[in-house]
Amino acid sequence: MQLRFLDLLQNHIAKYGAIEVGRLYEQPFTTISAGGLDGVFEDEAQIDELLGIINSFKPATPATGPQKESYQG
Repeated sequence: MQLRFLDLLQNHIAKYGAIEVGRLYEQPFTTISAGGLDGVFEDEAQIDELLGIINSFKPATPATGPQKESYQG
């Protein structure tokens, strides 16, 4: 069951580049367990580790460039 869930997750990330955590509680992930992520992984440490991996695929937020000082001459 866990391997099937991870396979779906891998396919989704390969196709879209990332995934929002809330999607893990929707189709197609709920076809494996109605509880989604929590229904497949009961160990909190495993869930935390998986969420850390998922979050590593999120695009970085654009960094703001250096602040320009305004000229007050």
